[in-house]
Amino acid sequence: MLKNTINSHIYRLYLDIKSSNLLFTLLGNSMYPTLKSGWKAKLKSINPEEIKEGDIVIFSAKKIVCHRIIGKFRWNKKYYFIHKGDNQYMGAVFKEDMLIAKVVEVYDENNKMVDKERWQRRTLLPLSNKLLSYTYLLLFLTKRVLFKNKQNKLSRWIRKQFWCVYNFIFPVAIKSIYKFFKLKRD
Repeated sequence: MLKNTINSHIYRLYLDIKSSNLLFTLLGNSMYPTLKSGWKAKLKSINPEEIKEGDIVIFSAKKIVCHRIIGKFRWNKKYYFIHKGDNQYMGAVFKEDMLIAKVVEVYDENNKMVDKERWQRRTLLPLSNKLLSYTYLLLFLTKRVLFKNKQNKLSRWIRKQFWCVYNFIFPVAIKSIYKFFKLKRD
C-alpha cells in the first residue's frame, strides 16, 4: 500500500514537471549548507544523458531525494548515477528510471532567487568525490557481477559480508580519511 502511494505521488510529480516548471519544497539537511530545508527548487524534466557531474537532481528511492551527482556510468544500456548529499560522507547509486528532474533554480525562504554560484558548482569536483565515485562504481559492479541470480548458501554469506563492508566499514573508513587529511565535506 505504502509503495503504491509513493509511486502515485512520484507519478503525479512527474506529470507536473512534464507539463510545466514546478517549485518543489526541500526538506532535510543532506544538502546543507548548499541547500537549506524550507527552500524551494524549480525542477525541469531532463534526459539521463544530459545529466553531468555536479548537477543537483531529484530522484525517487524509498522517498523523494535531492542530491548532487558525483559520478555517472552506463551499464547494460542504462545510465547509473552516483549521488551524495553535500552534508554527507557517503553516497549511493541509482538507476536512470529513478530520475525525476534536475534542479534549475533555487529560492530561499523569502522567495528570492539564490545565486547559481552558491548551489551550482560546475568546477571540477574535489578529489575525494572522484575517489568516492570510482569506489562506488567498483562496489556496484562487483555486487552485480558476483551476486546476480545466485541463491545458494555461499552466495548469501558472501552477499551478507559484502553489505557489512559496504554499510559499516566503508563509511567509517571514509570518515577517517576525511579527518586524517582534514578534508571538508562538499
